[in-house]
Amino acid sequence: MVYSRTMKLRFRCRFRGLLAMVALSLALPAAGARANSEPPSVHGARYTGTGGLGAAFVEGPPSTFHNPAGLLSIDKFELTLGFTTLLVTYNAPFGGYGSEQDSPPLIGPLPFLGAGFRVAEDWVVGLSLYISVGFGGNFDNIGLLTEGANVERNDDGTVDVLGQADPFVADPAVDQSVQLFIAELAIPVAWEPIDGLRLGLALRIPYGNFRAVAFQDIVGVWAPAEQAVSGFGTPGIFMGAQYDISDVVTVGAAYRSKVRVHMTGRVDLPEGLGSLARGIPASLAAETDWYVPHMIRAGVAFHALDRRLMLSFEGRIQLHASANRDLVFALTNDRTLEEGGVDPNAWRLAENIGLNQFRSNFEWKNVYLVGFAAEYDISDNFFWRFATTWGSSATPTTTVTPFSPPPGNRSWQIATGFGIDVGHLLIDVGFAAGLGPTAVIPTNDPNNCGSRDFVKGGCAGNYSINSWFMGLSGTYQL
Repeated sequence: MVYSRTMKLRFRCRFRGLLAMVALSLALPAAGARANSEPPSVHGARYTGTGGLGAAFVEGPPSTFHNPAGLLSIDKFELTLGFTTLLVTYNAPFGGYGSEQDSPPLIGPLPFLGAGFRVAEDWVVGLSLYISVGFGGNFDNIGLLTEGANVERNDDGTVDVLGQADPFVADPAVDQSVQLFIAELAIPVAWEPIDGLRLGLALRIPYGNFRAVAFQDIVGVWAPAEQAVSGFGTPGIFMGAQYDISDVVTVGAAYRSKVRVHMTGRVDLPEGLGSLARGIPASLAAETDWYVPHMIRAGVAFHALDRRLMLSFEGRIQLHASANRDLVFALTNDRTLEEGGVDPNAWRLAENIGLNQFRSNFEWKNVYLVGFAAEYDISDNFFWRFATTWGSSATPTTTVTPFSPPPGNRSWQIATGFGIDVGHLLIDVGFAAGLGPTAVIPTNDPNNCGSRDFVKGGCAGNYSINSWFMGLSGTYQL
């Protein structure tokens, strides 16, 4: 078959659209407290109630997630089982100003299971399994899929697209669904070399799983693509220290290394590559890498009123700028046409023009967070907590999408909770809410939301998100 230059250009544009949809779907982060691409108030409901802070005062099995040095608080043995429910609602445009719509409540359960055992006077070992990144949900009834257009909403609820020659108005409306999580198995060990100094180190083994259904212009036909990829990542470390400066002051710090999670799977195209391949359903092999960034946190805790009152200040940096600059997504036609693959001629054309690998622009920024937490022992077996944190967003205005946390430098979280000590069982409950202003993008970003950009970001419109956390955990102590 001979392809004209016009057909090749058309195929390049349409097939990039397919790859863009896949890459954009995989780029959907875990929404946390407006600003963060990782949920901040998780794992151990005590620390949900303290806003995710705890570098200087964390204790027991949740230390594996917050600062492994805290494992040395374990007397003999502790087992913690906890669940944090993340509830998120988005409001974002899919077709420019005037097309903003609400997502249904998106619920993400984030479980934690951890244990620690004192093996010697100065040594504690442990094992934990938890979700470090988690997101799940969808936008329902999307009637217009033209990011970057100018939209005017009529009194009767209909929408006119301005300056867009060929908008896609879905009839019936379509849904976009996404489920992403990164789980980690952590094996920590903690050591107290001298009285008052606690050191901890954990080996982290990550695993990622992603599923999505999205619609994209695939060679002249708007159609769904279904993605499912998963895989284990390169192990990383998490190290921390706590030091009692005096009977009333403790300092703590922790460092988490960057890890790469390599995920492989398939992209299924129910309508194939559209007119180019006669609309025959096709399935392609897919692979991509997700990076969990470096993180540094440090804090100080003050104890007063015979240690019944604890006050803590903490700062945190997540180095997304060095980990999440872009996302490279590769597709391979590993099946024959009879087995459900793409026509070999069409696929050779894709390879010849370099479209078997696609790069999606992120340009995420480093996240900076500071916070204050308080815990008061109202009685010997009842504890009350409160916290507030302020942070910046990883998402820049130039690459924001309907699914990413809105950009901004004034994100705020408030949290509270309580704990009950009933002998060998400690029960904790925590609540947190993410707050912040709506991000207003006045004009389309010229480098990411132009007519030739296939993975669109920074498109004009209003972007907002609300997030709530509710945590419940139980700890058995010996």
